[in-house]
Amino acid sequence: MNSEQLAVEQIDGARVLTVRGEHDLYTAPPLREGITAPLDEGVPVIVDLTPATFIDSSILGVLLGGLRRARESGGFFSLVLGDEAEPTVRRIFEVTGLLSVFPIDASSAEALARSRGDGG
Repeated sequence: MNSEQLAVEQIDGARVLTVRGEHDLYTAPPLREGITAPLDEGVPVIVDLTPATFIDSSILGVLLGGLRRARESGGFFSLVLGDEAEPTVRRIFEVTGLLSVFPIDASSAEALARSRGDGG
């Protein structure tokens, strides 16, 4: 996976992972590491899926693992599915019933505010 597919930034004390393009079993390990390492350090994690064009079940598994890890440790974990999100990416969350499982924000700014405790 290259930096165009997964951009990692540290913003306001949180780790923001922006997922671009298609993601599957091949790209799952770097995404998993990008999520688990900061959560293990107590750093809030935000995964922005707005620019993703495709995700498969292995990516859903990575995201569920991150959510579970955050809940177990009392950490912060959020997904961003903005208005510009690919309909097929949003649809996989609808079909699987995961829209109601994950904390989902409309923007990274909204997620960052919630991670600081001053929003939503």
